Amino acid sequence: MKKLSFVMALVLLLSAVLTSCGSSYKAYSIDENYESTRENNPNRTVNGVDGIRVTVPKSISTVICFSPEAAIIMSSAGLAGKVTGVDKATSSVLTKPEVALSAIPSRNPDVVFITEDYDTSSLEDAEIPFFTVPTSLTINDIKNLIKLIEKIFNVTGDSMSMQIDSSQNVAQQNSQGMVNKYDMFIDLGGFKTAGQGTYINEIISVSGGDNIFGDREGYFTVLKQEIIDANPAFIFTTDSESLYTSDGDFADVDAVKNRRVYRLDTSDEVDIHYGTQKIAGVIDYINERVMRLKDNKK
Repeated sequence: MKKLSFVMALVLLLSAVLTSCGSSYKAYSIDENYESTRENNPNRTVNGVDGIRVTVPKSISTVICFSPEAAIIMSSAGLAGKVTGVDKATSSVLTKPEVALSAIPSRNPDVVFITEDYDTSSLEDAEIPFFTVPTSLTINDIKNLIKLIEKIFNVTGDSMSMQIDSSQNVAQQNSQGMVNKYDMFIDLGGFKTAGQGTYINEIISVSGGDNIFGDREGYFTVLKQEIIDANPAFIFTTDSESLYTSDGDFADVDAVKNRRVYRLDTSDEVDIHYGTQKIAGVIDYINERVMRLKDNKK
């Protein structure tokens, strides 16, 4: 009898526990406050260009930007008004008050864009959300940065990165079947240029050219004689064409001799600086001129 009572008690206890668990689960599944908390969560997580996940506010009103690349993309997306401070490099492309890195925590911005040249430990200590922007961007890096900014700020409409995709595809189709590509030099000003690991090198390649300094890496300044010795078939420059065409030292360079020196205008359509969606116009501009020469040789 005592044994039976013990079994009955155990059954009753288990029933109570199961009933309790069931009602708890039911309450959780229809808890309006819980669902409301999820929907109205003020934060969300976004993957940066470097793959690091960063939690940012859903609504962003203040941005400090220590990256010309990010600043130009934000400006193109109509978001420049949210930028409240920049570093010296970024002030050259976006007119905003300059701030010191040490002053950022006291300003408590919603988000910070910053190049990898900076020590971000103060931002980490202050728990300021920040995204690191690579100094040497590839075309893919640029497209990822555009998509990141679109996602952070909920920019609607056609993705700016689609402009680059379209230009790349057209240029690649045009240059298919070219056995020999044309030697090319892009002058970013003062004989500064770029090699491997940069969007400059990729623009040259996708447009049907070979970078005369493609065996080097990153950004660097070359000597005048090095350009002459390389004898490029095309020269594209952000300086005046006359820097080459009026200099007798360049007279025998293929690009000068055959009038293939072109200025890359810093306009709404063509802007090679800092790597933005505007490089789509640069790809189109360069590829069109390469195709003219290719078609004339048929």
